[in-house]
Amino acid sequence: MAPIVLRPHRSRSLDFALWVAHLLPALGLVPTVLPIPLKLALWLVLALSLFRLLRRQDDATVLTLKVDGAVSWERRGGQLEYRVDHATTVLPWFVVLRLRSESAIESLVLPVDALSPNEHRQLRTWLRWRATVEPA
Repeated sequence: MAPIVLRPHRSRSLDFALWVAHLLPALGLVPTVLPIPLKLALWLVLALSLFRLLRRQDDATVLTLKVDGAVSWERRGGQLEYRVDHATTVLPWFVVLRLRSESAIESLVLPVDALSPNEHRQLRTWLRWRATVEPA
């Protein structure tokens, strides 16, 4: 069996969820009695968080699901080898891929619109049958 190569792309549903998750708290600050400088600082933190998360979506360029259960994640900064963490969540409409290397744990959210339908099905199937899960 050959490795499965996935090329995730930007997800509109994830973009929408991130915008909502940042705009609701920002709007919630409007009627509060907090001092204006504190509100501005909190809005800045929310804006920076949104910007960082939206940029991070473009980070995953190629995921290679290997026969031995490992995952190779090729990004702008290079290519790293991972094992699937036990905290990975697989649902029909999205996958939260938790990847563990020797030095870090990374998360990658892959909604159904971030991959082709066939790629999303292959990922879910591979996670069920091939992935080697690292214990806690």
